[in-house]
Amino acid sequence: MKTTIEIDDRLWKLFSMVVLREKGGRKRGKVIEELIRKYVEARKSLLDPELMDAIDP
Repeated sequence: MKTTIEIDDRLWKLFSMVVLREKGGRKRGKVIEELIRKYVEARKSLLDPELMDAIDP
């Protein structure tokens, strides 16, 4: 899925530099996906089980 979000320019540049230094190349999307996955996993208990079933049958 592709999505568009607004991020502070300075924050995005800093993030890009960190990813470039740490991972090399164009890996920002993968890093963001990993961060979102960790965030959701850490808070999964907050989600309604019925909603989860509807999303992931």
